[in-house]
Amino acid sequence: MVSGLIFLVVAVLVVVLLGFVKFSHMKHKLNTLFLVGLLIFFVVTGAIVFNGKSVDYSSPNGIFEAGKLYLSFLGIVGHNVFSITNNAIKMDWNPDLSLNDSQK
Repeated sequence: MVSGLIFLVVAVLVVVLLGFVKFSHMKHKLNTLFLVGLLIFFVVTGAIVFNGKSVDYSSPNGIFEAGKLYLSFLGIVGHNVFSITNNAIKMDWNPDLSLNDSQK
């Protein structure tokens, strides 16, 4: 139920944002698409991070704790992307020439 509501809110925000922007120049189109993508990313990842957590948004300490939680999530994601990229770079991507020699 919550994820459906989140996607509905994102869809409404996207439609409203696109309604306010005139698409007269390519730069405006790209900026709008970037902002919409960033908005969708923050809403979806925020819903994932804060799902099941009791976060108090009414006090400054609660907002600070929510910020720490979200930034730690982004740090973990960045570390995982770095690790995956590093492992992909270290892999041997050259074809195995011994397979080609045995098929002749």
